[in-house]
Formats: sequence, structure tokens, C-alpha cells
Amino acid sequence: MNVKLIIEGKILITKYSEALEIAKKKEANLVFIKDKMYKLVFCKKPFYKKKYKKNVSKEIKFGFNISNNDIKIKIKKIEKFIKKKNSIKISIFLKGREILKTKLIMKIVSKIKKSLNKNKISYTNLKKNNNIYSFNINYKK
Repeated sequence: MNVKLIIEGKILITKYSEALEIAKKKEANLVFIKDKMYKLVFCKKPFYKKKYKKNVSKEIKFGFNISNNDIKIKIKKIEKFIKKKNSIKISIFLKGREILKTKLIMKIVSKIKKSLNKNKISYTNLKKNNNIYSFNINYKK
């Protein structure tokens, strides 16, 4: 992308990457003015854009009547997210009379916890909110 660069009152047409290099060489900041126009501004401290890491959280939903193979597939997804150091919320949805069968919910939760590698993982307590049971899995640093 070609841009117009204003250096000490002179207009120079260059690529954006070259304009950044010129700014670094002259220890100046590149400031956007308007449509494809930039200006070199000299300051004591350069204010380059910092790249921040986003804290990404994912949610994986389980139904009450989930089969063992489906649990294995979802556990593989959980492991991928953990490798990327994301936090994961596990939700188990219940409908109708399923709410009364809390022992089976605990079995699903224990299957999930047993199958994950426990070295760098922390869990939160199981919470109940209306017809949803949920807990979080976090990557330990």
C-alpha cells in the first residue's frame, strides 16, 4: 500500500513498510493524518503499538445423555484449548426430569477430570445455575 509521508514539509510517496523503517531510523513516530497520509513526529519516547495477548475463554457444552465417544471427542478439543493456554468453561445442560439425577452428572464430571492430563490444569468447583451445571478449567503457569 503506497502512502504519502510528510518529512520536514516535503511529501514523499513510499510503501507503508518503508515509511515505518524511515521513522525508526530517524527515531520518530509515524502519525496518521488522513487518507493514506502520515507525518513524522519527533518525540522523546516512541509510542509504537504494543501487542497484547488476549485472554481467550472457550465454552464446551455437554448434554445429559452424551455417549462415551462424544465425551472423548470433546476432551480432545479441551486438550487443544489447554495447549493454547485458554481457559475453558464446561457446561452440562439438563432438561425436565434430568435435573433430579445429580449422581449421573457427577459421573460425567469425573470422566472429564480423569481423562485430562492433570499436570498444568486447575479446576473450579461445580456450580448449579437453574438447569445448567458448570465448572472452569484453567491452565496453570
